[in-house]
Amino acid sequence: MASELPVPLALKVSGRNVYVGHPKQLVDLLAAEVATPIIEITRTKGGMPLYKLKLRCKILFEGNLDVCFLLDYPNQSLTSEIVDGQILPDVVFQLPTDTRSTRAVDIQRAEFYGTHLETALNFWAQLMEQQVASVYPDKTPLQMDRLARDSVISMKPAVFGEQTFELSSFLKKCDQQKGIPYFKVSFGWIASKEDPRSDNHAWGFKFEISPYLQLPPSARVRKPVSAAEKKEQLDKKRKTMSESDEAKAEETVA
Repeated sequence: MASELPVPLALKVSGRNVYVGHPKQLVDLLAAEVATPIIEITRTKGGMPLYKLKLRCKILFEGNLDVCFLLDYPNQSLTSEIVDGQILPDVVFQLPTDTRSTRAVDIQRAEFYGTHLETALNFWAQLMEQQVASVYPDKTPLQMDRLARDSVISMKPAVFGEQTFELSSFLKKCDQQKGIPYFKVSFGWIASKEDPRSDNHAWGFKFEISPYLQLPPSARVRKPVSAAEKKEQLDKKRKTMSESDEAKAEETVA
């Protein structure tokens, strides 16, 4: 079964995003200082700061782009968030910290993915801690999201308006299209209130899962067309154009 798992896709750049096929691809770029982690600060309508994670890599693209991580699916499972017996739309992804509790087809592969994902995110975590220290210089930054507490990434689906997200339907679509789900850090946050009794100040990441999929190149390749089929298509096109020209001529005469 492990030998049938899909090979991680190559790193891909679009107009707005960098799609990381495996976290190691990003770690290698960041560690070699070929790419640079960037945090862009934006503001909510209420004036609260949001810390957007961006990537700069002049040899691959211009500007600062969002980073999207392709999940190691179907090697590692995605599950629904359950709180007080209620199934929430949130999705969780468990990074393997204890091989006895890891639900993965290939445990070593899952550990390799998880280690490099945490390493990649740590480049931005250091920048977040610098932000905390600049605002609260007498406090020690303390990461308080689920990733830091129990190696679980809790992701909200990035849907809008009346759209809904059902994990079972989403995974069925992944299986049917051999697509790979992906997620991103929607923003970093810093606690807005300071606790005078604590030496720490909380910060964390918010994650979101995309309802869209990344398809492997083989899924996007068009079926080869034979020479005979091409000739038939061309004959049909010529016939259609000829009939169209005749119709226009009749309209002109009329």
